Amino acid sequence: MLKKRHTKETVLRRAKRRWAPIPCSMQENSLGPFPLFLQQVQSDAAQNYTVFYSISGRGVDQEPLNLFFIERDTGNLYCTRPVDREEYDVFDLIAYASTADGYSADLPLPLPIKVEDENDNHPIFTETIYNFEVPESSRLGTTVGVVCATDRDEPDTMHTRLKYSILEQNPKSPGLFSVHPSTGVITTVSHYLDREVIDKYTLIMKVQDMDGQFFGLSSTSTCIITVKDSNDNAPTFRQNAYEATVDENTYNVEILRIPIEDKDSINTENWRANFTILKGNENGYFKISTDKATNEGVLCVVKPLNYEENHQMILEIGVNNEVPFIRDIATRVPTMNRALVTVRVKDQDEGPECNPPAQYVRIKENSAAGLKVNGYKAYDPETKNSNGLRYKKLHDPKEWISIDEISGLITVSKVLDREVMAPRNDVYNVTVLAIDQDGRSCTGTLAVNIEDVNDNPPQLLQDYLVVCKPKMTYVDISAIDLDEPVHGAPFHFSLANTSPEVNRIWTINKVNGI
Repeated sequence: MLKKRHTKETVLRRAKRRWAPIPCSMQENSLGPFPLFLQQVQSDAAQNYTVFYSISGRGVDQEPLNLFFIERDTGNLYCTRPVDREEYDVFDLIAYASTADGYSADLPLPLPIKVEDENDNHPIFTETIYNFEVPESSRLGTTVGVVCATDRDEPDTMHTRLKYSILEQNPKSPGLFSVHPSTGVITTVSHYLDREVIDKYTLIMKVQDMDGQFFGLSSTSTCIITVKDSNDNAPTFRQNAYEATVDENTYNVEILRIPIEDKDSINTENWRANFTILKGNENGYFKISTDKATNEGVLCVVKPLNYEENHQMILEIGVNNEVPFIRDIATRVPTMNRALVTVRVKDQDEGPECNPPAQYVRIKENSAAGLKVNGYKAYDPETKNSNGLRYKKLHDPKEWISIDEISGLITVSKVLDREVMAPRNDVYNVTVLAIDQDGRSCTGTLAVNIEDVNDNPPQLLQDYLVVCKPKMTYVDISAIDLDEPVHGAPFHFSLANTSPEVNRIWTINKVNGI
């Protein structure tokens, strides 16, 4: 029988006491039977005294209440019901040993009870549906996206060692994707991504714990991969050659719409067309643009065409996209589809043409009235001659000439004086109107070059000169001539009075050679 401690006895020497046993563990989700014996707690003081055991802490007098209890006399520790490790992974209990009169037989003992993990949680993907995009021109090994799963079981154990795999791809063939078993990174494993054939793939993803062993727990998720468009389809003309017609002398008109085919995604830079006139538009008669709504090339005439000069013109048209073709990027060699456009110019019954706009004739100054000279000649662009045209004078500043209505010959009406023209020059302009039988007309300028004759004597600039002696010994005398320089200076000066007395007093000398 254990001796009971009397109050007069010496206090226990706690420093020499030892607790037993070592802290224990219990299995998660244990099936019992309950109460489930865990271990026996003993104090060395029990060898000599009657010791009573008690415990406190979470699971006893803290939530979850009454999960553990200890037998007062024996120290046997029990659990009353199953425990979920994901809710409570360890219980830090405190065990006490005391005598009947309340003295502590030993120091309080920390008693951690670890809940051993059971693989009772399936790994769960972070998303029910993953959405990724990948360009159709992607190279092998291109990263598409990353799937990720979590597992509530104990970290760094087989229960949380996850392995990813692809269960199914739809459409099924060929297999285009793979997933790294440890990281969940999805990559491409084929060159056959073609948005124009299949623009979307669905993968059923699987994650399994226990490092993917067959008895591990698993779950699935859906991964939707959208294939993004790349400019892997060059625009092409539906025909190699086109024809258009346009009336001559018309401009700023649309003459042809050129449709193209492009399999890339509609209304994107990979689909929108850029048209270029490569050849045949050296004189800038044409312009081509893109109809943003239909993606057609719109060919327009922007400068009048002349049937008599060109019955037809052949244009080479090229087309590409707003962004480079991906094969061009790889090879650095531009790829452009081409087509020929034959533009036929339709003849129109045009009015007379005054070409060149200014025509020149020469008439000598002071020619007698009645002199006839060839006048302005217009022509009919269809017949290339002047038959049937009539001429009228629209403007003649001095009314110096008249014009024959039928022939266009001009007749001098008055004596021509070159020096009275203002501004003074050698050309006298007359505006002429040419009219055809239908009343259509054109205007031109008849530039009459009046050839100068020496019909103007030189004139002294000063009428009266004063010489004051003895300070002045000479005075300058100047002269001008209204005729052309060829009929002007150098001048010869002389004294009008050549008497001996005058010649004795005055002399005239050249100063500057004129």
